[in-house]
Amino acid sequence: MTVEMSGKNEPIALHKVARQIFYVLKQNPTMTIPMIAEKLQVSTRTVERHIKTLQQLKLLERVGSTKVGYWKVV
Repeated sequence: MTVEMSGKNEPIALHKVARQIFYVLKQNPTMTIPMIAEKLQVSTRTVERHIKTLQQLKLLERVGSTKVGYWKVV
């Protein structure tokens, strides 16, 4: 996966689960953390941890509230 950083495409190594979460949310941005955890057969805590990493890398952004919001894949 490559990310645009300061005008250059620099590859960023993501954990396998983080990559899967990214693609799942790209297909369906309204999925909840428990739904993602069930789909990928990992714990909700694992999903939370990887989502936090994706947000820090500016690849994922939460728009709206917990109940009616969605994930914006940047």
